[in-house]
Amino acid sequence: MNKPHFILINHYASIPRWPGPTRNFDFAASLVKLGWTVNLMSCRFNHYLRGYLPSPPSEEAGVKLKWVWSTPYQGNSLLRELNILLFSFCSFWRGLFLPAQAVVTVTPPLESAFSGWLLARVKRIPFILDVEDLWPDSIIAMGFRNRWVIGWLRFLEHFLYRHGDHFLTVSVQMQEYLQKQGVPDAKISMIPLGANLPPEFSPIKRAEIRKRYGWPEHQVVAVYVGAHGPANALETLIRAAQKMPKQSPVQIALFGDGSDKPRLLRILSECPLGNIKMEDPVPPEMVPQILQAADIGIASLKDTDTFKTVRPNKLYEYMAVGLPVICCISGEAGRLITEVGSGVQVTPEDDAGLAQALQQFCQDDEYRKELGRKGYHYVRTFGDRAQLAAQMGDILIKVIAENEK
Repeated sequence: MNKPHFILINHYASIPRWPGPTRNFDFAASLVKLGWTVNLMSCRFNHYLRGYLPSPPSEEAGVKLKWVWSTPYQGNSLLRELNILLFSFCSFWRGLFLPAQAVVTVTPPLESAFSGWLLARVKRIPFILDVEDLWPDSIIAMGFRNRWVIGWLRFLEHFLYRHGDHFLTVSVQMQEYLQKQGVPDAKISMIPLGANLPPEFSPIKRAEIRKRYGWPEHQVVAVYVGAHGPANALETLIRAAQKMPKQSPVQIALFGDGSDKPRLLRILSECPLGNIKMEDPVPPEMVPQILQAADIGIASLKDTDTFKTVRPNKLYEYMAVGLPVICCISGEAGRLITEVGSGVQVTPEDDAGLAQALQQFCQDDEYRKELGRKGYHYVRTFGDRAQLAAQMGDILIKVIAENEK
């Protein structure tokens, strides 16, 4: 069959020049190269910039970008829920006028996933749910207790699992979770988040980046790049920095933004440390350069059962540039790093364990390089987004063909 049109809905999707997740854009761009037509719908109010995007493009790398209007907000409040609901309604309306042979919707949030299902049913085409996080389990794990909201989200979750035509998950344990919810195994495909393999990075560029951020060559720079929310347990990194020996060459640098960043900055201002610094967020297109100038990548999440199901995107980003990984996440993420041999696992929220791992890494350059080589080889073989996008395309073709019988 000819490569079809499909609509891809992700409330928080971004393109490389702005903060936010670019996985869906990267997949769409790869599929366009393979002959697909993709309409990517995302919210014009950028969650990470906390503002409206200035003059966003209507097309990038062949992907047709549909920036859906919704209301602004500045924190987790009723205004954010209004933003989600209006985006869901407006994306449904915009989608009615777009040609498509399938609708793919990313969750969270569940509300836009429901509108994606409704859009697919009105158009009489397949609905594919791409589960990148388990909601409402993740917010429950973070202490959210409003039973009315949780009940509503749980209803949406179960409804979508019962009525979806196919499901994509980003980890094996998420796949197992869906099976426990009654989704047939034949309807589930696991496609990890993956990463783009960056171009070669010159020693001159590495030196420029290190100079920009004040990282002398004798320092061993450990970076965290990603969200700064309560779920990320970044206070663990501050406590680990406090426990490091004063003569240690380790410098910790955190890049990103999130609701917990102001609190973390206050902690650092009250007990200033010379071996840890919080930097401004950078656009996704800058992340590979930052990582290639560093020496160690840190991944961190709170110690909850829900987070044992995830494989954060940053693991693949670190490995894609050959960075050894210290993974402060239990469950599937820790097992991945251990099995690949690209780093070490530390118990989540264990600051002493993190400090010890950093000291171990900084004392052996060859050890770090060997771990980095293993991670790079793994991503090149199993986590390259161009290859993963092709797998997604094969799945969509199969689901569309079954629907047309």
